[in-house]
Amino acid sequence: MAFNKETTINEPNFFDLQDKYVVAIVAGVFENEHKTISESFDEIKLFLEKKNMANRIIKDISNIDYDNLEDLALSLKIELKKINQLRINSDNFGDQGYNPEAVGAFFSINVGELSSPSFYNNGVFVFHKTNESKINYPSNFSRYQGVIEKKYQADVDLLLVDILKKDKKIIDNRFNFY
Repeated sequence: MAFNKETTINEPNFFDLQDKYVVAIVAGVFENEHKTISESFDEIKLFLEKKNMANRIIKDISNIDYDNLEDLALSLKIELKKINQLRINSDNFGDQGYNPEAVGAFFSINVGELSSPSFYNNGVFVFHKTNESKINYPSNFSRYQGVIEKKYQADVDLLLVDILKKDKKIIDNRFNFY
């Protein structure tokens, strides 16, 4: 879907996949650059091994009868890890490191809901959201508008300086505006 004639580099595309929506940006297409199987073998093998182990863990978790995370952690003889003040704009899932998929999955469940086990970058996760903070929307956006306007003016000034640095022939048409 991303590689068709309508796709433009660095332009967002919207895909409707039944009950899911995807917004994707193709940053570049490198048709002459590719890896051979031998170059990517170790990377593929590691991913498949991790995925296989994750599927076994998910199957084991599914066979355990548990009502809460404490029971699950006790059954698996693992330490329960709690994450406080997770933010939706964060790519890190607590001390588990870079896991933007886990952050997104966590925010998709309702308060009090226990998620099903899922595999992400750093392992298999089961979530339980205990509370959710209210979002404080600003009552007026004038402050943000001021910031955007100042950035825009600065960008215009920089563009003007860049244009003036180039050796260009400039035609003075000011007399047309009087």
